[in-house]
Amino acid sequence: MKLTLLFTAFIFSFYSKSQTIDTLLTIENHQIHFKIIEGKGTPILFESGAGDDCSIWNSILEPIAKITGATLITYDRAGFGLSTLNSNDTILSNYGILSNLNDLELGLKMLGFDQQIMIVSHSYGGYLSTLYAAKYPERVIAMVLIDVNHNFYYNNDFLLNEAKSNQKEIKNLKQKSLGFFYLASTINETVAILGKTAIPESIPVIDLVNGIPLFKENNKIAYWKKCHELFVENHPNRKGVIAKNCHHYIWFDNPDLVILQIANSYTETLNNNDKIEVYQRALGYSLQLVNKRTVDNK
Repeated sequence: MKLTLLFTAFIFSFYSKSQTIDTLLTIENHQIHFKIIEGKGTPILFESGAGDDCSIWNSILEPIAKITGATLITYDRAGFGLSTLNSNDTILSNYGILSNLNDLELGLKMLGFDQQIMIVSHSYGGYLSTLYAAKYPERVIAMVLIDVNHNFYYNNDFLLNEAKSNQKEIKNLKQKSLGFFYLASTINETVAILGKTAIPESIPVIDLVNGIPLFKENNKIAYWKKCHELFVENHPNRKGVIAKNCHHYIWFDNPDLVILQIANSYTETLNNNDKIEVYQRALGYSLQLVNKRTVDNK
């Protein structure tokens, strides 16, 4: 108990010193919202899935900041959350995934984070992470992928045909969510780009996959699993983790699994002295979990 209290005090002592920056950056006639928990060392960028804004990560940011001590960067893609779109530009092709990548690159540069970085991404965010890692392999020191769409996921006839058949539904999105409308309208372009892009094998990656299928159809379930198996197969720098009893938003069902996988991945990028400090904080967090479960089970 004394050991647990000691580590808990150490963790909260660190986190109390961190500050949060909430800002809107003007990038080429629109604004991109960034929310940052300040820390030290290599920052961790969080890339959310389709239709989500940066608030989707709120439930796990605090413990990750406490354990790693790193700067945590979250943001809203154009048209989502507090980020805006350029209302004067109606050219559809200007709102594709490359536009999202440009917003991210310029935003990180304006904030001074255009050097080494670790990336955590979910679902559609895996596409953005793949593009960024492929373009800047020397910057990305590690990645944690949470049930992401891999670059070859749509390289399959029935899935590609499904994307094309959804055009009627896409038109209805325009009145509900302009950001989602542009994302869905440019999905074929995204598929084409990602089919030619891959995460460099030199980058260490943890690939988390849900244990409760995202799809109902057996062929889609099998194909989703196969894509993730192929991603880690014969790649010594890649580790696959199946999150049992978890849905697509794995950290909603098992936050501790995701928090510790991110912390472990980050720790492996540090020098020995810093590594020891983070391991100690991770141990403190784990001890809290054990202590809580022991109490809950009494």
